[in-house]
Amino acid sequence: MTTPAGLTRFSRVIVSKRDGHCLFCKVETHADNGSYAAVNAAGKWVAVCATCATSLAAQVAGTVRSIEALAAGNEAQVTDALSTTDMDVLAQVLAGTADEATSYTMLTNLFAVRNLIGKALTPRDELVEALRAMAVDATASPRNREFAESLVRWVDGGRALTENQRNAAERMVSRPAGPVAPVENGLYLFDDGSIWKVYTTQNDRTATKVLRVVGNSGSFDYVKGGTRTVSQAVAAGTARKLTQDEAQAFGRQHGFCVNCALDLTDDRSLAAGYGPVCARNNGWFYPNVAEAAAILARPTVVLGSDGQPARHWRDLYRAHND
Repeated sequence: MTTPAGLTRFSRVIVSKRDGHCLFCKVETHADNGSYAAVNAAGKWVAVCATCATSLAAQVAGTVRSIEALAAGNEAQVTDALSTTDMDVLAQVLAGTADEATSYTMLTNLFAVRNLIGKALTPRDELVEALRAMAVDATASPRNREFAESLVRWVDGGRALTENQRNAAERMVSRPAGPVAPVENGLYLFDDGSIWKVYTTQNDRTATKVLRVVGNSGSFDYVKGGTRTVSQAVAAGTARKLTQDEAQAFGRQHGFCVNCALDLTDDRSLAAGYGPVCARNNGWFYPNVAEAAAILARPTVVLGSDGQPARHWRDLYRAHND
């Protein structure tokens, strides 16, 4: 492929294989209409229509057209933005009588003009303004400031935030500044009925899981940043520690332990609503055989170490005396 005269300054040029918009005039470009793709100084591919590919003068003319289209109905905006542009030099560039350096300088100036007009005509985005404030907020974490700065650079480069970027930014700016108040390990009941578990990992770090209930079975899903969520909910009064009575009621209703999500198979555990290990770890009441029989209003079955009804005296002794 012969590189068009207007694109010889680019490090690489190919016939476009994708649709897009011309870097200069902003018209749509297509893979089947003779458009080009070129690598700019930043190492990124940009689209160029067949007309703007012919010369620097054509690119300047296309950029002027894009400015006029951008500011249609706002002629005063165009006049103000172009007030620093030398119209005699612009006329020479458009006529093709200016040298390459002068033409390129005019082109970069027009890009700056177009960016200024675009920002002036773009409705104020409160999320972007919040990101600008966070980027210079000394009280924000270095990680948040760096992320905010990257999004601001993205927007200032003329690009809109993607859906994922907006979602992440909204979560970040909505978090209160400052450290999170510590929360104790345990189960927390939220006003919406969800149950969250705060625990210490093997690496001695605090982590959080949320209980998922499907029918009569349950499982815990890890929640990244969940400790902050629990702390904020407790501070706001929308979450509190789960009580022993609530743990009992949950287990009796669903047939599995609210603390570990394991099924309750032993009659003593069915009577308590949770197992002996979770009872011991949380300081909850755990019934003996007689107490379990009274709660269940029927004779109880004690399971041995093999999970079967106990026959050995040691299992029966343990069950009666635990």
